[in-house]
Amino acid sequence: MIRQSLVVVWATAVLFVCFDQSVACEIDLPCESVREIAVSRGIIHLSAGREEIVYVACVYLNASQTVLQKALEDCPDQTISIVGHKFKTRIHLTDISTNGSWFSIIRSTPEEALNEGLNFCPEKVKSYLSEADGG
Repeated sequence: MIRQSLVVVWATAVLFVCFDQSVACEIDLPCESVREIAVSRGIIHLSAGREEIVYVACVYLNASQTVLQKALEDCPDQTISIVGHKFKTRIHLTDISTNGSWFSIIRSTPEEALNEGLNFCPEKVKSYLSEADGG
């Protein structure tokens, strides 16, 4: 009986720790938290001097927002889930500014990047895509 109780207590503790860490890696970010979403073309510099064209929705937060900075400190994973009203995406920690004031959503097509911004907070989107990019 004591052994079963210890197993239950241990399992409960493990579940609590895992749940607590997963909560730290998911951020509820309402549109009101966003100052601007700038959608543009970008370049990722790869090894051996190669470059890859990408399209980016760069989400700038209001100055009062500190949730990304807290997530950078608390999340043990390499990615964070950003959740909005009709929006959910995962971003890599390296796509968040070190002070937590903005983050990038990197996609392979201009349509995907623009749709990410429009799905997240349509009234805050500014497209800097050229006609050639599809913007």
